[in-house]
Amino acid sequence: MIVGYRQAPIFIPAELPDDFDLLLSGVIDSFGILEMISSIEEEFEIELDLAALEAEQITIVGPLSSIRGEQCEKQVIGKRMYIGGTAT
Repeated sequence: MIVGYRQAPIFIPAELPDDFDLLLSGVIDSFGILEMISSIEEEFEIELDLAALEAEQITIVGPLSSIRGEQCEKQVIGKRMYIGGTAT
């Protein structure tokens, strides 16, 4: 038996409520916030505008998802409008 061992809870992303806080729940730590932001930016090829969020909202699933979705949408619309330097 391993003393002090605690199995980490299993989280299913689709089942997380919008108010789930990744930091307060222990899923990530302060360094993990930076890694998470970097990973989101790389995965979706966007630069998150974190100024659009209050500092406390950066680790909450709902607001973070909303800002990511809005910025992805803006990027897709921008690519459609300017393909090869001309509006489509």
